[in-house]
Amino acid sequence: MVITDGDTEIILTIGSQVALVNGQQVLVDCAAELHPPGRTFVPLRFVAEFLGARVHWGGPTQRVIIKR
Repeated sequence: MVITDGDTEIILTIGSQVALVNGQQVLVDCAAELHPPGRTFVPLRFVAEFLGARVHWGGPTQRVIIKR
């Protein structure tokens, strides 16, 4: 799977904990996964942060807040 935004390119491979970010290998804490019926789950925090967003967990409200 390839994700691009401006000059940033992120390549994730299903089942691999190594991603390519602008051609450089980066370790991912959890691999992208494929779930039936053909849905792809990606590590959202990893992708968001490499695209320049800030990710915050609002514990009391049980929400993830992503701002860019």
